[in-house]
Amino acid sequence: MGRLSQFISLLTGQKKGRKFLPGLILSAFGGFLLSLSFPLADIFPLAWISLSFIIIPVYGASVKTSWFYGFVSGMTFWLFFASWMSTFHSLSLVTAIPYLSIYFSLPFLILNAWNRITKGRFRYLRPLVFSIAWIGFEYLRCTGFLAFTWGVVGYSQYRFLPVIQIADIFGVWGVSFLVVFINASLAELIIFINEKGYTKKDLIKKIAPAAIMLFVAVVYGFLMLSQQKPKPTYKIALVQPDVDPAAHWQSRSIAEKTMEKIETFSKYAADQGVDLIIWSETLMARKAMFFYKYYKDAPGDNFYRKMGEWFRNLPEKLKTDMLLTAPHKIWVDKTNEYGKMIKKSYSFNSAFYINKKGVLLDRYDKIHLVPFGEWFPYKKELPFMARLLAKTIASDFTPGKRYVVFKSKKARFAAVICFEDIFGYLCRKFVLYGADFLINTTNDYWSRSIASQEQHFAMAVLRAVENRRYMVRAANTGVSCIIDAWGRVESRLENHQQSVLIGKIPLLRDKAKPLYTHWGDWFALLSLYALLILVLFELGYGVRILTKKFIKKFANKNR
Repeated sequence: MGRLSQFISLLTGQKKGRKFLPGLILSAFGGFLLSLSFPLADIFPLAWISLSFIIIPVYGASVKTSWFYGFVSGMTFWLFFASWMSTFHSLSLVTAIPYLSIYFSLPFLILNAWNRITKGRFRYLRPLVFSIAWIGFEYLRCTGFLAFTWGVVGYSQYRFLPVIQIADIFGVWGVSFLVVFINASLAELIIFINEKGYTKKDLIKKIAPAAIMLFVAVVYGFLMLSQQKPKPTYKIALVQPDVDPAAHWQSRSIAEKTMEKIETFSKYAADQGVDLIIWSETLMARKAMFFYKYYKDAPGDNFYRKMGEWFRNLPEKLKTDMLLTAPHKIWVDKTNEYGKMIKKSYSFNSAFYINKKGVLLDRYDKIHLVPFGEWFPYKKELPFMARLLAKTIASDFTPGKRYVVFKSKKARFAAVICFEDIFGYLCRKFVLYGADFLINTTNDYWSRSIASQEQHFAMAVLRAVENRRYMVRAANTGVSCIIDAWGRVESRLENHQQSVLIGKIPLLRDKAKPLYTHWGDWFALLSLYALLILVLFELGYGVRILTKKFIKKFANKNR
């Protein structure tokens, strides 16, 4: 205990000596522990302590060093957590990991600056300051063109059902805040115990805020989980065929075998008397609806015509409603800058709802596209980037504009495509527009990583809880599953298992929409505004100190 006390004193600046390297090692260790709290390791309790390993040395460091500790811990976290990024392009690790690590590091910088400005006073506010900064920067990272919600701390708790129930009020940000606040409080407690002259009353004061928060969250969670499930009435089938989009459509012979496999799975589902068959994202890799529309007059043996007709007529053939997915392309008459009428093509990542009579009821075009992977809107401004992306597996889609809720006689549902289920703001809108349940059609084959698939699945759990609606996932390679409105996984297929998942779900049309569905990311925005005030306060103080130094230096020079 004596050596541990000396080590903590060394890290926090209470004892003179070389403390940079121990602090650096401890920070990297904290980032590594945090990565283990997410899938695949899934040791979610580690998230509650990992950040404290970084916070402790930050208090004894300079402003620059505290930022560097945070940056190194962020680099460690992202390298272990998201090494699968290299599948997209080798430059991904070189560019994305440092970029994401900057967001990771900034809360530690804010905390250090606050501690210096207040000269160690108001210590009881330090956990709150750090938590606000963390949520503010975490939210910033998840907005805009480069929005990336992987690694949000709250998602590490997707298996800790009593705690994540607060997401129906605060969103995933509330879960993150709770985890981060307890980390910061733990760091504060360790530093405090290391000091002399404390009493039991002092310790209780340190523990009380975090303990009360956790207690209230868990009690609320158990109350929500004790609710009785509604009776399931709507039967669905999720097709997981494990098709390689690049290899399984390369030639006519290969494509015919792929179509035969997909139809076999779909026919099996139809034979079970399901209400809806759901395909995974871009399961029909070619522009099937385009072929159906533009190749109608082609010779009967034209393969593109056959492919389009197979795709379009399959629901009527199987006598079952189907949610089919494929890239979609349309031609639109446009006037160019010279006033000449031209035809311009637009491509979409789409889901088509076709009923058992063969009627196309509606189409949803993916709204939130993957930056760089599915679209890049700055081709004219950054032509070199456009040329680089053209050499990768990147697509060139156009964002959709309509929030579509598909309607049948029995149900109303919405499809979020690919990684759209990682955005709470998007999913809640479909529920507000009347969706009884949410469908995620996704194809994570490109990542070549089970870790990526499991991490993606973990985020979908929070979408179900936030909106108190069932989330069903049809994934090409996994994870295909049925998640109830409380985040419990009712059934799932294993990764890369070629199969069909059949299950029944209740339609929660009459269930009251939770606060998060109505108000959205209000808690994250509140944290962001509070962070802005903090930054302005700290910048103002810094300018004041620099001004005083300049005036003093100027006065001494002119004596």
